[in-house]
Amino acid sequence: MRVRIHQALFAGFLGVTGLVVTLIALLVGFGVRDELRSTFQEELRRQLNLTASILEATDAARLDSAARAAALELGYRVTVIDGSGRVLTDSEVPRDRVPEMEDHSARPEVQGSLDGGTAFNSRLSSTLGEELLYAAQTGTLSDGRPVVVRIAAPLTRIEAALDRIQNGRGCWPPATSRSASPGNAG
Repeated sequence: MRVRIHQALFAGFLGVTGLVVTLIALLVGFGVRDELRSTFQEELRRQLNLTASILEATDAARLDSAARAAALELGYRVTVIDGSGRVLTDSEVPRDRVPEMEDHSARPEVQGSLDGGTAFNSRLSSTLGEELLYAAQTGTLSDGRPVVVRIAAPLTRIEAALDRIQNGRGCWPPATSRSASPGNAG
């Protein structure tokens, strides 16, 4: 009888310990995910500032090619939206289809950027069909027109980084495609 009580107590202890370990792992996982998202947002903010500066110095005739070049270099989608919500260019949409794009004035990140600063929002892209993290801020084109410059990055990057951390295969941020070499210093 005494052995059965010890076995039951031991089994209960193992169950409680397993539950506690599981809860700690979940809480740490959520904390890491939040920290990765915060780091990712800060990276997007810096890249958005740089992209906006480049686009603001570009004349209107070269806006589309400048936005597409920035997107190619960043690896993120770049969209420029005028004050009325009309898309002027989008790096992921063929040039001839941009005029058909829907009004973007009600998008949360666009609205937030019009209130000042950088605004973030994550949602499923109706254009691309994937979950994206959007960052937007206001700017002015070289001809004086006010615009919203927006970049969008797949949230799969956060999940991939979390998987690498959990599996012990690497850390955040992921290595970039460019590396320093004797011919490419700096």
